[in-house]
Amino acid sequence: MTRLVGIDLIGQPEPWMRLGLTADSDDFITVGEVTLRFGCEAPALRVWSPAEDDLSVFGDLDGVIVLPGEPPSPATSDAHTLGAGLIDHVVLMTSSLGRTVAAATSVLRMPLKRERDAGNGVRQGFFRLGEVILEIVESPHIPDGPAQFWGLVLIVDDLVAQCERLGGEWVSLPKAAVQKGRFIATVRGNAGLGCPVALMSP
Repeated sequence: MTRLVGIDLIGQPEPWMRLGLTADSDDFITVGEVTLRFGCEAPALRVWSPAEDDLSVFGDLDGVIVLPGEPPSPATSDAHTLGAGLIDHVVLMTSSLGRTVAAATSVLRMPLKRERDAGNGVRQGFFRLGEVILEIVESPHIPDGPAQFWGLVLIVDDLVAQCERLGGEWVSLPKAAVQKGRFIATVRGNAGLGCPVALMSP
């Protein structure tokens, strides 16, 4: 199985650390199996497969860079003040779900897990990449062109406590998520993370 083991981000680690995530000596932040790298020229996904010797297939996923990654060395939720133990899902936005799903299937060598019509012209396709879901979203508001990395959702141990700790200036109040029985809160743009991020209950 192809696993998502890293995300390259163009922002800096300090805002993520202020949120309550702990960086290592290289200023990398690991949440579950996924290591966040900062100060990169463009967003990229790093993937790894225990059965894949030839990594030459990795490259362009309909405009999103995919790079070979290292075997995962998971970090637990108690490594972070935020209590973040996993990345629930990573989102790519596209003007053509069919085109981007076909590219993802080819590049990642993984089948589409599920497709969903969310209404109002929005459609979603889902891939399982280890412990993380890759969600591809087609919207009529996305202009024609290649797919783009959008953002990610972190699972935190105690969402209510973390929202209280961070305060309304940094994070919205929790609300019911699409996933039944779970709740989600959005990190506000003034946190300076460089991409949309949400916090979700387990």
